Amino acid sequence: MGERRIARMVAQFLIGVLVVVAVAEVAARIAEAAGPPALRWYDASTQLKVEQMDALGGAEVVFAGTSMVWQGFDPVTYVENSGRSAFNAGLAGGVPVVMEPWLLDEVIPRTHPDTVVWGLSSLDFSASYGADNLDRYLDALETRPGNLAAVERSTAELSALVRYRTVLREPSSLLGNEKRRIDDDFAAAERILGDNGVRRDFAEDTSERRRETLEARVRDFTLDGDDIAAIYRTVRAMQAMGIEVVFAEMPVPDRFVLVHPSGDDDLAQVHEATVALADRLGVEVIDLRAGFTDADFVDFTHLNETGSQALTAALAARMRSPATAADGNAPPPDSAEAPDREALLVTTQNALAVNDAVFGALSGNSNTASTELWYSALHYGRTRDMAVSRAGGERQEVLFIGSSMTVSGANPPVFTEVTGATAFNAGLRRISPEILDGWVREAVPLADPDVVVWGIAPQQFDAETVDPNSCAGRDADWYDPLALRAAAFGGVDVLADFDFLSMSFGDPSTREPPDAKSPLHRYYRRTFTEDGGRQRWPSLTDEEMETAYGALVTRFERYYVCEERVLQWAESLRWLDAQGVDVVVVAMPLSDRGVSAFPGGRDRVAEILARAETEATAAGAKLFLDLSDTIPDERFRDLSHLNKRGSEKYTTRVANELVKRGLIVVGSE
Repeated sequence: MGERRIARMVAQFLIGVLVVVAVAEVAARIAEAAGPPALRWYDASTQLKVEQMDALGGAEVVFAGTSMVWQGFDPVTYVENSGRSAFNAGLAGGVPVVMEPWLLDEVIPRTHPDTVVWGLSSLDFSASYGADNLDRYLDALETRPGNLAAVERSTAELSALVRYRTVLREPSSLLGNEKRRIDDDFAAAERILGDNGVRRDFAEDTSERRRETLEARVRDFTLDGDDIAAIYRTVRAMQAMGIEVVFAEMPVPDRFVLVHPSGDDDLAQVHEATVALADRLGVEVIDLRAGFTDADFVDFTHLNETGSQALTAALAARMRSPATAADGNAPPPDSAEAPDREALLVTTQNALAVNDAVFGALSGNSNTASTELWYSALHYGRTRDMAVSRAGGERQEVLFIGSSMTVSGANPPVFTEVTGATAFNAGLRRISPEILDGWVREAVPLADPDVVVWGIAPQQFDAETVDPNSCAGRDADWYDPLALRAAAFGGVDVLADFDFLSMSFGDPSTREPPDAKSPLHRYYRRTFTEDGGRQRWPSLTDEEMETAYGALVTRFERYYVCEERVLQWAESLRWLDAQGVDVVVVAMPLSDRGVSAFPGGRDRVAEILARAETEATAAGAKLFLDLSDTIPDERFRDLSHLNKRGSEKYTTRVANELVKRGLIVVGSE
């Protein structure tokens, strides 16, 4: 009896639940029929646009991008001028991080295009704009990622209770002001959404409030690595599907240019970024920026009806004629005026800076510490600062050369304070004797020093294991960027008389330093001053120190001196001696903790340094200074690199030794 009673109670409970659910489902269907629509997509216009795509069934050409594209390209006008079917998939706030899931997951599966025209402007690259748009896109029911969202979408196809829950959970949405607001949103979306997805909102708005909105979107304008990477991934995915991609540079009114912090310079960065991405991806760029004035726009970004038709017709004509598209809007060569020297240098500097920014973003380094035109950001910054000094007629009397130990250890202001001589820290990270040889041959002509202080440590001579035929390291990381720099503008006849330093850093003949707009330079300058010295010495935590120690022990397990590296280093010293430069070799300070990881400890270090002293003396070095055991561990910021106080102590010791040996004369002119 007890079991039957429990079974009956369970059955009654389940029936009750089913009745409640059924009643709720019926109520939801009644509410859905009478109430406002439920917003299931990014915004109301997107929801209606999806319905359009589902009804359309396909399009040969799809337009993608922000509302500038949405209003700028009219599919009807395009069909009239090209004979090809088209759909406008542009979205309000459709920056690249939004376009990526929108195009790949929704638009392409519904329209099956053979061509996608992606309109780009500064809004697509601005780091100040787009993050909130992506959050809103990923929060919508139909585009929310994850398994639970997928289950909810499947259930919503059958159940109004699930499908309409966004409205039902806010009862105020079913009546009064909230209902009117939702109805108004969808009514506005229906009003501005034209045939085949185009936006037709030609109400004029050049108000101060609108200007402030656009100004906020490009505030502190920098190229956004996330958007650059999204463009790259999306285009590669579309190309893998056999879809041709075209970049269209969108026109903007002068009033929009003026809201950018650096005006035309910011727009120049956008142009160069578009061209750089197109070059990497192998896509065509159609430059549609010219030929429009403020009168062609209803506000700061959107064309009026006549302007939209003209832009679409121009796009159709250019896509019909690839040969003319390659030249953009530039006049024929015979009628083009030769640009002046300053304009050429500004153009090349912008192009190189943007290329570094694009490379940094695509390599996954948002700080743009990565670059394909230089060995590293440090190499770029050191070269730039020395080039600027020479352009101003200055030279460095003492040049510090070496690895990351020198980067942290040499302190130019302290050296100058002790000796009165100008100094520059030209140390580089991740540097081997093979690459240091190339760097010395670049740096010495720029700095024109009397003395080179070369810091060494046993690590410098450690054998590599990447080449079975050699214990020396690969030098491709140095010479590949060098070759790329040499050829960067080699095919441009008008630049034949320019050296690469001029194109990168400005015109030395003007004796004026170049601008500092390069993102690579901004990254470099956060840590290093104009004399190459550090201005920040971050230290490892105790936990990080333990991890680093374990890695160092593992590294040194295979340590042996590579003869090729010793001989390469000695050859570099001989080259310096032949240039009439006094060479001082300094055995860099080594922490006791770091040396304890080295097989043989201090005794083995002493053997290696004795060999180095013999080679340095034979190569013409004026002094070999062993400071390997002179600074206590508390003056190190990790196992190998000095902290600020350690750098001051090390540099003071080197400065005093150079004065003592007569290599630097205090107070000399």
